Amino acid sequence: MKLLLCAGGLLLLCGCASSLPNQMTWRDYYLSRHALQVTYQRAEVLGCEDLGSVSGRSRDDVGSAKERAISAAVLLGADHLLFEDLTADMDERSAYLHGAGNVFSVYGTAFKCRP
Repeated sequence: MKLLLCAGGLLLLCGCASSLPNQMTWRDYYLSRHALQVTYQRAEVLGCEDLGSVSGRSRDDVGSAKERAISAAVLLGADHLLFEDLTADMDERSAYLHGAGNVFSVYGTAFKCRP
């Protein structure tokens, strides 16, 4: 039984290992994520290639919203991320449910600045 569980886990791991876009490995993903430059100033990305918009949302945690946007930028192949809009909206349910909080949204643009 243990052997069957180990084999199933290994198959699951192998199946998920190649699931990143652009034929990116998990190692490449983490290296790119660590090297990503996050900025709030457009002057730092002048002359860079625009790869597209990214966004992230989270309840009660702006850091998680930023992390989701950063992950999306890395998957696009970006080396710079310009955060353009950070918003906090009151949860629609907060008037009816005790403890419901804010929804944080982060919007930005991913750039490729290095050749």
